[in-house]
Amino acid sequence: MFMPNDTQFHPSSFLLLGIPGLEYVHVWIGFPFFIVYLVALLGNAAVLFVIQTEPSLHEPMYYFLAMLDSIDLGLSTATVPRMLGIFWFDLRNISFGSCLSQMFFIHFFTAMESIVLVAMAFDRYVAICKPLRYTIILTSKVISIIGGVAILRSLCMVVPLLFLLLRLPFCGHHIIPHSYCEHMGIARLACASIRVNILFGLGDISLLLLDVLLIILSYARILYAVFCLPSWEARLKALNTCGSHIGVILAFFIPAFFSFLTHRFGHSIPQYIHILLANLYVIFPPALNPVIYGVRTKQIRERVLRIFRKRWLNIGGLRMSYARDNNGYYTCFMSNVCPVWDEEIAEAAVIASITVLSMRSWQLRHVDQVMETTVINEERAVVIDMGTTGKNKEVEEGQVMLASNNSYVPPKSFILNGIPGLERVHAWISIPFCIMYIISLVGNLGLVYLIHHEESLHHPMYFFLAMLSLIDLFTCTTTLPNTLCILWFNLKEINFNACLVQMFFVHGFTGVESGVLMLMALDRYVAICYPLRYATILTNPIIARAGLAVFLRGVLLMIPFPFLVKRLPFCQSNIISHTYCDHMSVVKLSCASIQVNVIYGLMVALLIGVFDICCISMSYTMILRAVVSLSSADAQQKAFSTCTAHISAIIITYVPAFFTFFTHRFGGHTIPPSLHIIVANLYLLLPPTLNPIVYGVKTKQIRESIIKFFQGEKGASIQDN
Repeated sequence: MFMPNDTQFHPSSFLLLGIPGLEYVHVWIGFPFFIVYLVALLGNAAVLFVIQTEPSLHEPMYYFLAMLDSIDLGLSTATVPRMLGIFWFDLRNISFGSCLSQMFFIHFFTAMESIVLVAMAFDRYVAICKPLRYTIILTSKVISIIGGVAILRSLCMVVPLLFLLLRLPFCGHHIIPHSYCEHMGIARLACASIRVNILFGLGDISLLLLDVLLIILSYARILYAVFCLPSWEARLKALNTCGSHIGVILAFFIPAFFSFLTHRFGHSIPQYIHILLANLYVIFPPALNPVIYGVRTKQIRERVLRIFRKRWLNIGGLRMSYARDNNGYYTCFMSNVCPVWDEEIAEAAVIASITVLSMRSWQLRHVDQVMETTVINEERAVVIDMGTTGKNKEVEEGQVMLASNNSYVPPKSFILNGIPGLERVHAWISIPFCIMYIISLVGNLGLVYLIHHEESLHHPMYFFLAMLSLIDLFTCTTTLPNTLCILWFNLKEINFNACLVQMFFVHGFTGVESGVLMLMALDRYVAICYPLRYATILTNPIIARAGLAVFLRGVLLMIPFPFLVKRLPFCQSNIISHTYCDHMSVVKLSCASIQVNVIYGLMVALLIGVFDICCISMSYTMILRAVVSLSSADAQQKAFSTCTAHISAIIITYVPAFFTFFTHRFGGHTIPPSLHIIVANLYLLLPPTLNPIVYGVKTKQIRESIIKFFQGEKGASIQDN
């Protein structure tokens, strides 16, 4: 058959446009997609881990849930990384083979998810309608067969689509107005009849409709059985076991069928609505499923809480820490904390005393005493035996450690208590913290992106602002994720070295931010006092050197802090009444003199905070002199208005910073600890949140660039080849 010159039977690649009509907000659309993808990854991985490690969840219902979570991981990973590459990095080209592979996995996992939802409906039907025969009907063998059938049916539905596409010629058309490859999106580019593809696609849809009918039939039988129960309480209890499954069904099938119907019959619906719905259909069910099952299913909820809720074991009024040996024994050491990961551990534990037999081993003699009232001898270590009593055990030397009151045991970890006195409202406090963190991430990333891409913002003032935004991102990310884990999941333990690392970065980035604010004051001074020499004084090499000098100053002055802390003994409590590790909170736990730490901390505060404040004050004194000398009030107002955003940033940064510094040293007994901690958190969170807002509102060039960006006046248009 003769082919024209522009005919290409199989193109080397396709071009994915993303979401046509919304190209100028691709970057912003990418952020919620990325967050949803992270939720899907973490949520599904967590549910799989819980099901694998919790013996009480080794039941048919949870095996099907594990299948669903594995499918969701595959479905989201097959699509979202490619989407983010399009939205953030403009990586729109995809090879022909990669496009077919992506299409195969998307449709394969979709078909798999549908049949697994049918199996879960069948599981609920057997559990409610035939409860006495539940374990007989749904054996491990039957579940394996159902899983095998799901895989085989999905392959039969999807493999033919590959060959139906491979037979089609593509006459020069290779632009797909979508963010991923799917069957009809590729087939429509062909220059031959796609009738067979359409009919086979309708056949696949018919099988999905059959799945929906089977689910409806299962729930019809379930409802009939439920309403035959004598009491409303029994009916509600039975239906409650189906709530999670119904939520997952709605989350999966509603966007799936809406996407299908709009593809074929929704010609009046804007194309970007099609694409957005198609994207939601592949990323939202994977993110919602673990959330729905985690919230609605009691067994999963209790297991997750048991993993993340740490309990601390008190023995004889002393806090202990432990190391587990190969035989399941927990060797506890005094002067630290002994976390009990499971409630049953504390209930079943038996305290054993230890007698020295030789230099090579220790003899464990079990003592039948109650944990809370056991008195520990000063020259004895303690072992929590999780199992058998009445037997002698031997542990090799080094597995048990003597713990006299006079010995120094380096702390393995600290306990961050959050906000003391407000433990009951930790979950509510976390909500504004989380919102502010998201605003800071989006705002600062947006500013950096805008300054990088908008040529009119390539000036010293905006380069310094980009530095400030990057530092703000690092500062809040150093503390906020850990703070949210404390407030939400009660994850209070932090490794000793991790605490020192966090302390270093918190103080390091704080010092660098102070230096950048000083450089921004210098920038305003040169711009107002020497406007004609502004471009020659603040050249790009000068800006780079100034930024490097400020960074090195912050890092070098903070390096001694971890070493000054490491030299201290910690033989008292290891509970830090804070949401993150800072220098003074850590050293106050030491049982030795902290005079060196206090003096060095004051020196750093003088060399960074006081020095920078003095430089900023001098700059604004010179600026005020120059502004006042201007002839007209209009010129004075115009000149000073360029400084208002920077003054706001200074106030936002330094007021809580100095409040935290002085209350730590001089206000320990008069100011409530909860106020200390809240202000300390705001000191690290408010500047990253408010700085992009202040500069976006107060700075005309940034405001105009944002408006131009969203109106689509910027950027090159994509040409159709």
